[in-house]
Amino acid sequence: MPTRLIKSQIDILLPTITKIVNASLSSGLFPTDMKQVLLKPVLKKPSLDSEVLKNYRPISNLQFLPKLTAHMTVNELHEPLHSAYIAFSSTETALVKVQNDIRMMIDDKKAVILVLLVLSAAFDSVDHNLLLSRMMTRFGISGTVLTWLTSHIYLVGVKGSA
Repeated sequence: MPTRLIKSQIDILLPTITKIVNASLSSGLFPTDMKQVLLKPVLKKPSLDSEVLKNYRPISNLQFLPKLTAHMTVNELHEPLHSAYIAFSSTETALVKVQNDIRMMIDDKKAVILVLLVLSAAFDSVDHNLLLSRMMTRFGISGTVLTWLTSHIYLVGVKGSA
């Protein structure tokens, strides 16, 4: 949900958001509806052998996103430069926008600094058991909070798709 929308309606939204978050945290359970994903295997590179399973990476699409995206589109709630889950928008269109902005700054004789951070599949590469163990031992996280984090990390309701 765009920050501007939350800020403009905070008086109305805050009690409900607080109730949902508090119920989730006090029960130690991340809402199941928010964890259901459609898991789709995609070849890492087109040149790789499609018969070898390790050549695939899992793509997870959260099931509640289409409903949320449709609501946001109908009510014109998307941020102007938002590109995820929007028709005719992609990483490519975002990069074209960045490239155009850089060229315009250079044309105006202004300095340009571009910092890029690639986090592709970063969370997928984390050993979840090790992460939870370190959260307990290094940060002292335990009890209901640890239960909630464990509930969030280990997705349930994963549906396969080809």
